[in-house]
Amino acid sequence: MRTQALILLAPLTALSLGCGSNPVASGPGAAGAGGGSAGAKGTLERGGRAGSSGTAGAGGLTAGAGGTVGAGGTVGAGGTVGAGGIAGPGGTAGTAGAGGSLAPVEPPADISGRWGMFAFEDPVGVNLIEAPDGTLTGDGCAAGAPGSSNPDALFFACGAITGKVTGQTATFWFPLGGIAPNTFYGARVTISRDGQRMAGDFNAVSGPVGPTAWLRVRWDAPWLDRPRPIDGDPLNGWYGLELMADASVGSDYVAGTVYRLGYLDRSLTGDLGSFWNSEMSDPMEGSPVLVGPVPITVPTLPTSLSLAFDATGIVGVTASTPSGGLYRFSAKRM
Repeated sequence: MRTQALILLAPLTALSLGCGSNPVASGPGAAGAGGGSAGAKGTLERGGRAGSSGTAGAGGLTAGAGGTVGAGGTVGAGGTVGAGGIAGPGGTAGTAGAGGSLAPVEPPADISGRWGMFAFEDPVGVNLIEAPDGTLTGDGCAAGAPGSSNPDALFFACGAITGKVTGQTATFWFPLGGIAPNTFYGARVTISRDGQRMAGDFNAVSGPVGPTAWLRVRWDAPWLDRPRPIDGDPLNGWYGLELMADASVGSDYVAGTVYRLGYLDRSLTGDLGSFWNSEMSDPMEGSPVLVGPVPITVPTLPTSLSLAFDATGIVGVTASTPSGGLYRFSAKRM
């Protein structure tokens, strides 16, 4: 589908999820937040209960009479003290065992660098700068990935990036420079664990598009490396896919629905996700074309495909999803 009309879009809303703290109340008779009560001279984390002169973490065990918890002896939220973590009479507790420390807060995935988006009519690119708290700045262009060292590289309709990374999800947008400064391109994507691929929804001028995908751009390239076009490529075009339920396992795709698949200049787009030519085998090597496996992004999108074809085009597709689903589709040109 190609975008036809320009309309004004408001920018996407950045996610900003903070990490709550888990304060510890201490001192004679002090109680932690969450309804806990402390015994005499007790120390209490949120939600815990201290025995007489003892120390308790949230949901943890009670220290023996007269005991104090030594270094590392406090219990994280919901944790329990491991071996050696309980004080005997008049003694000092050892360190907390497994489960006795606070679970670490997952830092935002690092997506700093140059990226190119495909499965869209414009060769959209961004150069992202990520702060330690996940805030994104940088530049984005409707054509080309800014930041190339190539003096001959050309970029079009560029603007400043605004965005945020939270965990493995990123949201960012940018205005279309001098041609439409009040019109925005924006994306909400899931980031692969290795930080080399992103996939999700894209807001174009005409509205939402997707699922699209992003790959990192070489430092000296203006955008993703394009394949050499094949004149009269027999696979080019759009296909309708129908699930063969008796030969499939899983619930990500259902019978009775026609799913779209586009094979365009040796790249794929459509309801099964988007894949660049570098992620696919060469059809000149024969049927089937093997796609992936690619790193997991959106959990419901396939990470690998097999495209069976003949002289008329693609005739069948097999898709594997991260959940273990295996789906077989018949394919017909649309």
